[in-house]
Amino acid sequence: MMSWWIRGALASALVLATACGSSVTENGTGGAGGTGGTGGGTAGTGGDGGAIPPQCAVETSEQGPYNVKIRFENNGAFPAFLRKDCALQYTIESCADDYSAPVATRTFCSQACGTPNGCIVCGACPQESVQLDVGANTADTWTGMRYTFGTTPEGCSCHEEHVAQAGRYRIRVPVYASEMDAQTGTPAYEVTMNFELPAPNGAVNVLIGQSP
Repeated sequence: MMSWWIRGALASALVLATACGSSVTENGTGGAGGTGGTGGGTAGTGGDGGAIPPQCAVETSEQGPYNVKIRFENNGAFPAFLRKDCALQYTIESCADDYSAPVATRTFCSQACGTPNGCIVCGACPQESVQLDVGANTADTWTGMRYTFGTTPEGCSCHEEHVAQAGRYRIRVPVYASEMDAQTGTPAYEVTMNFELPAPNGAVNVLIGQSP
């Protein structure tokens, strides 16, 4: 049963006052989005070695890849749920692409292009949810690599690996009201937050809670 606080949340857009440009929008569309493509398409140009627009650049003396720990914290007044489908579900976009398309940050059921080992056979991912009670948190890691996808001569899905460039990025996280909503991919709202790569201390803290 949907609780009273979710009915109120669906009635109006909400803004979450957090650092780094975090926000919450009603009925976020990121429910079906993942942390990377599984083949057939290409990611955006952010991180492919091309020139990054000045407004997207981040000065650093560090060499990539820039591994970053992404921590999701429920700072709100009610329990929150995240969706897990092979991996925790969220999307990362690059300022270099004008935040117009997800960066493929993972590969599933794909082999490196040029690997003559035949196609990989994969099973379906279980539809799961991660419950975050008030004050609880969970974490995921982005290795700082991005991927583009293609097909081998044998017709197998394959990927190319690239180091994501230093720059400004945005994370989108669909948040769910219940375990069932998470499993069916029906988010109550979406949290967005801007961050930089490399991240300070190699970590990004994303506040996903909701106030009354």
